[in-house]
Amino acid sequence: EVATSLEDLENRRAALRRRLALIGVAVLLVAAAGVWLAADLVLRPLRRLRAAAAGIETEGDLERSVPVRGPAELRALAGSFNAMLGRLGRSAEDRNRALDATRRFAADAGHELRTPLTSVQATLSAIARHPDMPAAQRGDLARDALAEQRRLVELLDSLQALARGDAAPLERG
Repeated sequence: EVATSLEDLENRRAALRRRLALIGVAVLLVAAAGVWLAADLVLRPLRRLRAAAAGIETEGDLERSVPVRGPAELRALAGSFNAMLGRLGRSAEDRNRALDATRRFAADAGHELRTPLTSVQATLSAIARHPDMPAAQRGDLARDALAEQRRLVELLDSLQALARGDAAPLERG
């Protein structure tokens, strides 16, 4: 027995090793495919959530919400995302209302400033066109122009106070 050749036994052992290596590679490939399919199945709701968020981003539609479905963690994330979209939508509406109010205010301020400027211009034009005007009448026109100029200064002071944020409530007359 000691003198017999072990070549046959070594060949069988080498064949067994090759077979085990092939089986191991096959099992590894099957396991990798299984993990890939499981990960795809698990991550599918997250991909849907990402696609919905990307659609909202590209369209800029803050009124649209993402679907709230899937595992509890994704439902919580979708709910938080929808709440954030709601806050962003309200913020955009507030900004648009503020811009509209600013436009109206600028138009009103322009009108309020135009009236005294036109009055001062008319007064100065009348004084310039009639150099032989009596001194009393010229004094009355100058007083009117000064009153309008003071009104302009008050309006500009109020605008500056409003811009600083320390404007007091105006008295209506």
